[in-house]
Amino acid sequence: MEKEIYTQEIEISKEDTIRSFKNLQPSLHFSVDELLYYPYLFFEHSFARKNPLSPLKGIIGSIVDGISGVAALADKAPTFQIKTVSAERLLPSTIQKHRAVQIAEDYIFRTLSTKIKVLLTPKVTLQKQLLFYRPYWIVDAKQIGKDDFRLMVDGVSGKYHPL
Repeated sequence: MEKEIYTQEIEISKEDTIRSFKNLQPSLHFSVDELLYYPYLFFEHSFARKNPLSPLKGIIGSIVDGISGVAALADKAPTFQIKTVSAERLLPSTIQKHRAVQIAEDYIFRTLSTKIKVLLTPKVTLQKQLLFYRPYWIVDAKQIGKDDFRLMVDGVSGKYHPL
């Protein structure tokens, strides 16, 4: 079964991924097993504080991991494309949308009050929300006389995580 999703363009190809790891560890054999899509929720909020001495307003973006629920600021809105992929390649989101909205809003309030040092809580309004999937390469690494291992490589940034 196929599903139409919002995703980001793959910047790091399968070949680039293998070549990069071979350069780091030439004694290991690397192969890309598959491409999976990891769920995230993107939120854009407007914020405003009416204070005649120092008014504050703007737009702030955040991203909530669709599996762990961890939030982060988005320094700029990601560019999305619509793509049709096999549903088998999609990792299911375990965070419900209403819960993700709450996580994002809590994170934004904490960020505004600590990082920007806002004393009066600004009014925060949800402007946009979107479920999207980020592409990840699953890399198998084989080594003689040692345990094999797998890595999950971000197809946009090239950052990797052991599995």
